[in-house]
Amino acid sequence: MKKTLLVAAGMIAGTFMVAEAEMYETRATRLHNPSGIVPVSEEVARIYGNPFMNNLGRRAKKNVAFKEDAVDGVDVNFKLTPSGDGFYKPAYVVAVSGNENIDNEVDADTGEATLSLPEWTYDLMCLFLCDQTAIESLYLPKWAVVMRENVEVKEGMTIEMEAEEACNRISFRQQLPDGSEFLPPEIIGLDDEGWPIWNEDEDSYNVIQMYVTNYLVNDKGGKLAFSLSASYRLTSGETEEWTCDLIVNEISDRWTLLQERTSLGCDLPHYMIMASKGMGEQEVMAKGEEFYHYALPYCHTPMAENISDEDKGNGSVESFVWNGSKISDSLMRSQHNGPDCEYPDRYFYSAADERVSVMLYPYICDGKEDVYGEEIVGYMFGAPFGMKDNKGFNAISGSEFMNIDSGDLLPFMYLPDGSMSPLFPGHAGFSHFSDDMPYAFGNSAPVLTTYSSDAAVWFEMPEARMISVSPLYLGRLGENRLSDNVKVGFEVEFNGEVKLKDYNSDWYQFNFQKLFEPWLDGNGEFGEWAIRFSNHNIMVDGIAGKNEAEIRYNDSNDDPFPPTVRFMQFRDVNNVLTDRFAKGADGVINVAVADYDNIVHENFWYNWNELRPVELKVEYAPYGTDDFAELELAEDPAQFGDAPLGYYYSGSLSAVDKFSANGWFDVRLTVIDEAGNSQTQVVSPAFRIETLSGIESVNSELGVKVEGGRIIAPEGSMIYTSAGQKCGADNCHPGVYVVKTAKGVAKVIVK
Repeated sequence: MKKTLLVAAGMIAGTFMVAEAEMYETRATRLHNPSGIVPVSEEVARIYGNPFMNNLGRRAKKNVAFKEDAVDGVDVNFKLTPSGDGFYKPAYVVAVSGNENIDNEVDADTGEATLSLPEWTYDLMCLFLCDQTAIESLYLPKWAVVMRENVEVKEGMTIEMEAEEACNRISFRQQLPDGSEFLPPEIIGLDDEGWPIWNEDEDSYNVIQMYVTNYLVNDKGGKLAFSLSASYRLTSGETEEWTCDLIVNEISDRWTLLQERTSLGCDLPHYMIMASKGMGEQEVMAKGEEFYHYALPYCHTPMAENISDEDKGNGSVESFVWNGSKISDSLMRSQHNGPDCEYPDRYFYSAADERVSVMLYPYICDGKEDVYGEEIVGYMFGAPFGMKDNKGFNAISGSEFMNIDSGDLLPFMYLPDGSMSPLFPGHAGFSHFSDDMPYAFGNSAPVLTTYSSDAAVWFEMPEARMISVSPLYLGRLGENRLSDNVKVGFEVEFNGEVKLKDYNSDWYQFNFQKLFEPWLDGNGEFGEWAIRFSNHNIMVDGIAGKNEAEIRYNDSNDDPFPPTVRFMQFRDVNNVLTDRFAKGADGVINVAVADYDNIVHENFWYNWNELRPVELKVEYAPYGTDDFAELELAEDPAQFGDAPLGYYYSGSLSAVDKFSANGWFDVRLTVIDEAGNSQTQVVSPAFRIETLSGIESVNSELGVKVEGGRIIAPEGSMIYTSAGQKCGADNCHPGVYVVKTAKGVAKVIVK
């Protein structure tokens, strides 16, 4: 692999960007300013949140100190002293209470700052920023933190802090995943304008660029995020890893320093999250042998039938969680294209701390589709991935939707109490170790789950109803099949009249919103809606699959939101993940369903207030038939869990006794809420039972034989292809056929 040093303009005191940085648009947009703290605009702040905001991305209502109805604040004054050498200057003051914080800039001329706070107990701190405008200052950590813990704030209080109190240095160092030395490019001097000059000898480096963000987190989930840096070696051979260190005063173990790294332009690109042990002086080393190699299996959907080598590609959105919740503000998107980049092949390092885990969202480019003149890429995301018990773990949490453009999680980021949905380790009934995957991502027929909101809230029209229902297809292992949305067919019916009929989820959303225009003119009408989605972008073990769904709801109901299936999965009686069984008694079906009282969050994230009761009916039928019979499932309240997947039902497949030519069976799921809103979907194929298949059963005494391309069998016999499709006896193409007679089943071969 030829390495090319492509470093764009960037002052030493600021942020260095490389050509590949366009893949990291979310992080670059939010943190491109030198300090890495202040959002670039109010719009960016609205969408992405200030890095000083808490892990909810907003002021929590439950924290006494920051309640909207709290008593008026008192002014706390800060007097801040730079370091004696003049390098470290006060930049920001911060007050932290629980998982909430508030900040303010320091007056550069006076070294003073003020925070207006309700009387309460806080951790108060100052962030001192190193003025890295000369070679000698590049050997110093960029940030120093001085903290006063558990300060009871009162009127007229003045807090004094000095940069030189920060005397404990916390350092993070690493090897590359293969154990080799980490060698970024060498800086050999500065030009006349202060720009760095690099040694571009290829043999002198093996990493072009390193993005780094430090997170200072407490035991309540509060955080500060700061520092975005490039990486290079200095003339002495030392690296700018030094500048990514943090120096602090004496701080208790209530706080932990996390460092997030992404390295680019190397043969082994990787993502890391490292953690300190307490806040004393220390060096944390990540050895090559401690990296995890992500290379889980994926398979394409039928959409990829005509994919070119140039269109093949993979990538990942990378983040991490602290105590189960997303704390990283810098979800990053990387993508690699070409015939050698078809599937994810990625290294990462996750700190050996049970409170923290990487949270990866790897994906493949599943294909491209021309949708009315616009070329749309279909992606397939693997299950959200982290580390549990030092092993790879697929965490199915109910927030599987990943916006490929922004890297944001939808739909249920926030729970009824205003807290963020926990992402890790996910739902205990569905999540699984990655080593337990029985087949590749993409090799299962997905369920349709929908998420709904009322657009009338956005328009502040309480008299109107503009219910939007969005589709999402989730595979059996937790994969998010966005490529299905590219191909899905839809039909929208209102009060018995078909209003829309086309394909492609984005086209559906665009045109569906137009149906609300009468409300904007004061001529809106309530009524009965029926939305049908038809997904045939499915192949399982070479067998054509489908998901046919119908959603019905009446927007005049007090509850206008339709219920939905949230997830379906099969396991054997020993809880081993699989949907292929020797006999029915070996299999268990698990289904999660929900009826959310949806609301729109103030930042336009989907949210919900509560779950309403529902009825669930589950049926099975031989593959490709309408011969459905009901399966008995029972709710398991113990599996409700913290993840917003809803009510959890489980049942045995022991009652399955119908014959299926290829052993595969379809499942029909019907969920109805108390208002009469409903969702019905057929998932095909869903599971396989070997003993109910005729493929291996041969009986030459059943009167079945082949003459040319014709199968001769007793009257009333049924003939199936090896894929389970019913067919006629004449003009059969070469292949294996299954013949079901009144006396038994025979397998024959047409040559």
